[in-house]
Amino acid sequence: MAAYKTSEKRWKHASGEDAHADAAMVDPRNLTPEQQARVRCVGSWKWRDDGSVDMERPVLAFDGFGDRHRGFCVIPNAIDTETQLQFAHSCLTEYTEAPHVTNMHLQSQSVAGIWRKARQAHPHDPAKSPLLAKLHWAAAGYHYDWTARKYHDGNFSPVPALLERLATRCAEACGMTLAAEAVIVNFYKPKSHMGGHQDDVEYTMDHPVVSLSLGSSCVFLKGGLTKDEPPLELLLRSGDIAVLGGKSRMSYHGVARVLPTPFAMPSDDNEALPREGGVREEYEAVRTYLATERININIRQVYPQESPGSDTGGVTRPTLLCSMAQASPLTPDTAASNEAVRLERRRKQCRVSQRRYRDKKGSTEYNLRLDVNSLRERVQALTGLRELLETKIWSSRLAQNAAVLKAVEQYFAVFEQGLHNPEAGGENVRRCFEMQAGFLRAFLAVDVQFGDARGVEEVLEQWHRYTQFHAWVETRFISAEVFGPDDSPIVVAQGTLTVQMSRSTIERVFPRVLNEPALVAALLDQVVEYPTSTTFAFNERAQVERLGSEVDFLAGISELLGSTIAASRVLLGAFIAEGSKLSANVGSDSQQWRRVLYGAGIGE
Repeated sequence: MAAYKTSEKRWKHASGEDAHADAAMVDPRNLTPEQQARVRCVGSWKWRDDGSVDMERPVLAFDGFGDRHRGFCVIPNAIDTETQLQFAHSCLTEYTEAPHVTNMHLQSQSVAGIWRKARQAHPHDPAKSPLLAKLHWAAAGYHYDWTARKYHDGNFSPVPALLERLATRCAEACGMTLAAEAVIVNFYKPKSHMGGHQDDVEYTMDHPVVSLSLGSSCVFLKGGLTKDEPPLELLLRSGDIAVLGGKSRMSYHGVARVLPTPFAMPSDDNEALPREGGVREEYEAVRTYLATERININIRQVYPQESPGSDTGGVTRPTLLCSMAQASPLTPDTAASNEAVRLERRRKQCRVSQRRYRDKKGSTEYNLRLDVNSLRERVQALTGLRELLETKIWSSRLAQNAAVLKAVEQYFAVFEQGLHNPEAGGENVRRCFEMQAGFLRAFLAVDVQFGDARGVEEVLEQWHRYTQFHAWVETRFISAEVFGPDDSPIVVAQGTLTVQMSRSTIERVFPRVLNEPALVAALLDQVVEYPTSTTFAFNERAQVERLGSEVDFLAGISELLGSTIAASRVLLGAFIAEGSKLSANVGSDSQQWRRVLYGAGIGE
């Protein structure tokens, strides 16, 4: 097992006590003498510049732990708790609202005023709201396409001025530069994680990613350029800022574990909170939320910086909003007009930058990045799959193994968030569904055997049921092995399927549970992680002719309920057929779904 995966597995079920007691853990706020000898202070940081009291914090560089960590910096306790609450409040009330987007927009489940409604339903603990349980990320600036793994310059909302200021100042403190063009806010649930990944889809790697932690602590893994390199294991707390630049810009990194942590406030910060008009109660609700949840704000630059005197089509890069702080007061009308002009200038400049950069894309590295990261282009041109599998490299056993493993990883990536329903949203959702269906048409044989049935439409229908019968789903690829003869290899992949139970899950999959109110209460709105094993049998044409899927429902529900006996009661009479197929009686829903498939040219 790769070193990074070993570290992930080690921390998967850890507690806060485990993190504090582990000798290998690097806590930037409490470095051991040995760790201090390997960490350099490369500067200082102070967030407040308004004359108020604010201690300077050190900027710590971790290249003493190895050259692969060059460019990785942490500013511990960079922001006071009062400001942390303000950042978190903005994440929950502003960055989740239009014109910004969230994962719920892609699922056509967007809810205006999501924080307000959560507070109304659960005034003492908004984190218990099913609405917030569905919220996983929000995006500002250039909106990241999670399915295609790319940015589209037409999908844009203004980067908040506060975040532009944060990004610019953090980068400067580390001796780097950054124009804030894309923001992703991740909302982590208790004990959740984010698998190791590289931030490699931007069109420039010359500028850092700035990441601010809010709320519960986490075990953060900072690896190297491959998962074979053992990662640094760090404890990041609320208010810590991590910066990945230089050689660390393309490092694998992720969150191995969120550790629910009480959000403590010094008495001075607590007294500084406003008291009028229910504002204090609002911030107390945010404080309660942060005691169990974690928010991560990461900011990055998408397009390359234009050099002075370069051909920009007559357009200069727009001035950062934070530099306008000292401008003279504007009337509402002129402010709106200036904002529209600024937004159009930014869009136009970035379109020019993108066009010029693509004109120079002769380098192999750039082409490879596009092949690996633009999933939609891979499906349309079949570069990442059919060319990889059907060409003469198929005759090489070593290359063949790499090819089928890459194809299997792509399968998990395409359905990472389940299957998009083309009837539930607009044009973007429909295009995402068509991309997923197109991938399967290229990846699977037309008459692929799937359990006791055949056809691509059977696979899509199961993905549809898993997605629609749960509040949300998430698949994760862990590892795979290749078996069988050279001309028809078999891949067995291990992974996880994480779902959130909803009322629909219980009614359509576990209907007998409805007779046991205690079990309903124990399952409803809960997140379950099922171990999965998926078998892909390839034919001589490099397509999957047999697909088998096994979901360990017993293991996942047993871990949730803490009892195998209780899990067995849940599974008694469940509408789960052989091959882990959901066989609920969906009636007219099934017929309607078949019409959708026919409309997409599948199953005719």
